[in-house]
Amino acid sequence: MNKIEKLIEKKSVLEERLHKEERREIEMLNRRGFGYAMRHVKIGFSTRKSDALKERIRIISEQINELKKLNESDNN
Repeated sequence: MNKIEKLIEKKSVLEERLHKEERREIEMLNRRGFGYAMRHVKIGFSTRKSDALKERIRIISEQINELKKLNESDNN
């Protein structure tokens, strides 16, 4: 179970980083006023960091599930 615990810990750290990144993105949107949106067609900003974190969290979750299934099959 040691490897599963490490992955769970890593997942929680990534979730905290994702939360901080999403807060940063919201703050960027809040700083831009209505006039900015009216003057610019694209208000876009990069969500690359949060997208990458979401993907890493998904991969780690899959790894955790696979390890749990292997442990259950070994116990049976």
